[in-house]
Amino acid sequence: MSKKRTVIITSIFFSVMILLTFCSRTVYRSMLPKVNVTNPFGGTLTYNMGTSDFELYTENVLYEYIPFRLNGSLSVLETYAEEGKRIAAGDALVKFYPPDGEALLKTARETTESARISVRVWEERMADAWDSLDARMQAATDAKTFADLQDEQDMLKDGIVDGTSIDRYYDALSAAEEQEAFLQALSDSDWILYAQHSGVVCETVLTAGGSYSGMSRICTTAHPDYPVHVRGTVAGLPDMSEGKWSCDVTAYARGGRMSRIDTYEIDKNVISFCLDDYNLDAADLLSIAMDIESPYQRCLVANDMIQGGGQLYVLVTTTGAWGKNEYKVDLIEVETGASDRKNTVIKSELDRGVKIITGWTEPIYAGMTVLPAGYE
Repeated sequence: MSKKRTVIITSIFFSVMILLTFCSRTVYRSMLPKVNVTNPFGGTLTYNMGTSDFELYTENVLYEYIPFRLNGSLSVLETYAEEGKRIAAGDALVKFYPPDGEALLKTARETTESARISVRVWEERMADAWDSLDARMQAATDAKTFADLQDEQDMLKDGIVDGTSIDRYYDALSAAEEQEAFLQALSDSDWILYAQHSGVVCETVLTAGGSYSGMSRICTTAHPDYPVHVRGTVAGLPDMSEGKWSCDVTAYARGGRMSRIDTYEIDKNVISFCLDDYNLDAADLLSIAMDIESPYQRCLVANDMIQGGGQLYVLVTTTGAWGKNEYKVDLIEVETGASDRKNTVIKSELDRGVKIITGWTEPIYAGMTVLPAGYE
């Protein structure tokens, strides 16, 4: 009887221990951090991009500018040329501050008069040099002296006295007279500068309140016989050099008008196309929109799964006590590729069944034991 009782007690003891062990493991599993997992997936990257940062250009540019380096600056009162607008020769481009202009005109007149005086002085010096040469040639008694005087005569014929050419002074006078005449014409037009060329304005440089000293461009226009192109900078444009990408480009203009752009060029982060091909007025162009789709990508993961510079948390299954599965966190290095606002391309080869951890109830780390959601 005692032996039978011992067996019963022992059986009860081990049954209770098994029950307690089971309960403790159940409690343990229920306290593990919960994680969500998913498999990598295939698909395409999509981009919705655009820009209103663009410029106009043409293969044959005409420049509007004052063709002199002025002796001071002209303050800009008002500008009339607008980028994208078509202008005709004779249209007003810019109005300068008259007092500045009159001061420059006064200086130009003084410069011209000074140049005239310099020319007269050198003409007199040239005449004296000829008189001196004639006298010395008449007095020459030997062949060597006469030959040296003939060399001097050749120099005088070229307008050179004491190593300096009188052409230098004639050129200075011509430039001074030309600048004075130009400024006088500006004064007569109330200091408004008019266009020399017809065409679409591609770029304007001057603004009201600025200043101008001559020689540099005031604006550029496209030659009437050459088409106008638009070049837009699109920040973050993906590299589309590999594979077959699709790209829908739309230009939006004032008045709610839009035009699908079928012919374009993309170089790095710049898109360009010819406005004339689509009957678009450059002045009305507001923005360029691009809907881009990548070639099919074999392996994508959501952007927020990428840890650090290129790591993924993955779930590793092992066999624990009682033959039950245990789940641990591993951190693997991967090579990433292009990405859009949602997903990133994984270039590394991943096992087809790999489970990527996408979320967790508390911070996780490599080697940590966790429980996948739905495995409780």
